[in-house]
Amino acid sequence: MKDNEQSEFWQKQLAAEPDNYVNQMLVRITTPARSYHPSKSPEIEEQDPMKLGREGECHVVLEVLLELYPTGIPYKLTSNGKDCPHVFLMFNGQPLDICGITSLAEMGDHYKIDFVFAKEMSFQEMQKLSCGRQTPEDKRRLKAHFREYIIKNVGERFPPPETQNPI
Repeated sequence: MKDNEQSEFWQKQLAAEPDNYVNQMLVRITTPARSYHPSKSPEIEEQDPMKLGREGECHVVLEVLLELYPTGIPYKLTSNGKDCPHVFLMFNGQPLDICGITSLAEMGDHYKIDFVFAKEMSFQEMQKLSCGRQTPEDKRRLKAHFREYIIKNVGERFPPPETQNPI
């Protein structure tokens, strides 16, 4: 079995049993360094924030959204009891991700998943998502890129931030 096949196998096992510590460790061991790494791509600041936020960096977007909307609650998409590859903030009863105020149906359509549900995430689950996914410098740059995009789109896509100094 090739490394990528092993990683996919253990990721499926982990999706079926998300609290299984052995599966968590096997995913970490078998997953090669990210195939997508922002610093090896064109400059982070030149990339489409919506694409970045929907294709692998939604956990960083979630951190930024929590800074701007601290009363929001982190959620993840689930379908038939299995976690989907996207996290978002539930703010004032509405899903909020890099696309702004959205819906579960729209997110399900984007990921081509029928019957998606929102499941609240714990702080520990959030920490696991971002553990070792990018360098501290890349994470800082991603957060700044996402924050700038969100602030530019307040009123059009995003509600006004709750924090006094969002930047």
